[in-house]
Parts: sequence; C-alpha cells; structure tokens
Amino acid sequence: MPLGEVRVLVSVIIILPIRGCFKSFLAALLALTVSKQVGSVLLVLAALVGLCRVLSGIHAPLDVLAAIAISVVSVTLALRFAVNPSVKSQPERG
Repeated sequence: MPLGEVRVLVSVIIILPIRGCFKSFLAALLALTVSKQVGSVLLVLAALVGLCRVLSGIHAPLDVLAAIAISVVSVTLALRFAVNPSVKSQPERG
C-alpha cells in the first residue's frame, strides 16, 4: 500500500471531522444568531482557520467541509429544538 493511501485512510478515520474547525464554525454560527457583526467576524476567522489547516497540509479540504456541514446542522437543530425561556408556555387544552 503506497504511503499516500495510508495518509488518506488515517485522515478519514482520525481527523474527520476536525474538532477545531467544527468548534470555530459552531461558535461563529451561534454568534451570528445573536449579533450579525460579531458573527460575521467570527465566520471569517473560522474560515481562515480552516484554510490555514488545509494549506499547511494538516487536513484535507473534505475534512473542513465536513466540519462546516456538521456545525451548520448542529446549530440548525439546536435552534430548532431549543427551549426559548422568554416564550411562555400555554396550558394544554383538553
């Protein structure tokens, strides 16, 4: 087995999804729901983190894309199913 195949296999098993990029995009997307300015800055910084990881050869572009996709799904689900304490629940009608 050539060395390139071993590296790809290890990359898929161990690194995917990359936690650092996932956490960066997760924080940026959550901040975006609160403040568009802060969230936009954090999105740019998260993109730079991902780009630097790819350009340095630490991660494959697919790893970064997977981390972004998982963070988008996570934030979407969290916002969809989160309990909003400011919304008063209405009593059930029977």
